[in-house]
Amino acid sequence: MPNLPEKGVKHIINLSFEGVKSETMMTWLSQNGIYVSNGSTCKKGKTSGTLAAFGLPRGRIESAVRVSFSPENTAKEIDRFFEAAGEFYRLYTGN
Repeated sequence: MPNLPEKGVKHIINLSFEGVKSETMMTWLSQNGIYVSNGSTCKKGKTSGTLAAFGLPRGRIESAVRVSFSPENTAKEIDRFFEAAGEFYRLYTGN
């Protein structure tokens, strides 16, 4: 596990399912009414230097999606995101 800083933005998470391109997950989620971004906010070009600086392997960087929450999100919406992410994971990994 990379050594991650203790400080960060608490309303943004970055997750990945290694072996699955971020565009695949973004498309699947958008078809289910959930919209996320790929990489990191500091991404230039195709690879996120920010995620690389954390020591993440290339496969994790290429599969990374960024999820931003706001005070306007409801608990139901957040639960739906995690349910959809779990469903996506099961579909694409068979687990």
